[in-house]
Amino acid sequence: MLAGGFTIIRQPILFAICFSLAFVVVSCQKKPPRKTLTGPDSTEGYDFNNDGTDDVLYIYKGGQVNRVKTDLNFDGVFDITTYYSIGQPEHQEGDYNFDGQADAWIDFKNGHPEFGRVDTDFNGKPDLFVTYANGIPRESICRPNEQSAITRIYRFYDGILIAEIWDTDKDGRLDTTNYFDAFGEVVDTVSGQKKN
Repeated sequence: MLAGGFTIIRQPILFAICFSLAFVVVSCQKKPPRKTLTGPDSTEGYDFNNDGTDDVLYIYKGGQVNRVKTDLNFDGVFDITTYYSIGQPEHQEGDYNFDGQADAWIDFKNGHPEFGRVDTDFNGKPDLFVTYANGIPRESICRPNEQSAITRIYRFYDGILIAEIWDTDKDGRLDTTNYFDAFGEVVDTVSGQKKN
């Protein structure tokens, strides 16, 4: 639990981080495909739990990967779709509450995550905005339902949470900073500063 009893956001931060790494997991897990259609426009399906249904599907256009679809919970419905351009991921959409609607999106640059959006309350509007440096989370900004008011900022160093800045008195201005150690424990809190 974060300061102020705020617990819901830690999970979306993990969503954003896991979401950005999902393409790596899919790309690295290889075993013989269950079925393959050959030619420049083809597909390769992988069934990792041996239930007879593809869990990962590679779609090729012109001989290169065009999309990769992944079924995270093995229910037969693809939950993550990663779009590729010239062999590198370009955009990814994920459905993490398995309702059939995307609630996380990430854009890539040079094959690395650059900017992500996560709908933490699953109402169709992003609330968490993640920027990356060389594919590693740098900062997450909470703006409920894409509003202009920022309610929290999370700062990372090498992908590790180091600071949380938030509005404790709900006046629309960030006023408290928690600093974290490498284990995610609060080591210092600074209150009273007002940042717009």
